[in-house]
Amino acid sequence: MTIVRLTAQDLVEDFHAAFSGAFGFFDGYGRNMDAWIDVMGSLTASPPGLSEFRLADGETLTLLIMDAERLRRSDPRQYSELLECSAIVNGRYATKGESGPIALAMEG
Repeated sequence: MTIVRLTAQDLVEDFHAAFSGAFGFFDGYGRNMDAWIDVMGSLTASPPGLSEFRLADGETLTLLIMDAERLRRSDPRQYSELLECSAIVNGRYATKGESGPIALAMEG
């Protein structure tokens, strides 16, 4: 299991920049939730291309959101989209009979 910590402050300031920086999203990343789903859904893809970050097949990525309550209060839409879009990514894996790679952990 791999854990990536992201702060609510960074997500509130610029959600897409925070994820792009943490995962090395490709230069043409569209900075919207459809593009986020595509990139986060390709973390086990071979060959790599949408992100510098790689997960092994079957590996779980835990997104640890620090001070998550701040994100929920400051930007409830983005908070909800993070939950929903993570579920969409995991659902795409489930349709292929695989375990979804994203686990969300909310702290604070």
